[in-house]
Amino acid sequence: MSVYDELCGFALAHRSCGQTQAHLDPATDWRYRVRLTCTCGTELRRSVTRKDAREDLLHSASLVLESWTSAA
Repeated sequence: MSVYDELCGFALAHRSCGQTQAHLDPATDWRYRVRLTCTCGTELRRSVTRKDAREDLLHSASLVLESWTSAA
């Protein structure tokens, strides 16, 4: 599962709880940390490497290109 999918899944699962907040730690040379917290007290913590970020970016770009070609 991609980082994007995990973050979206968490947000969708907790949207009825109230509000979620995102926290990003400063990036290092090879990763950064993401933490989502919900008002119900649940947290999602994820370390995102350059490879993870690149794969999610490529996946997002492919979805955009797919929508453009299907609209034509």
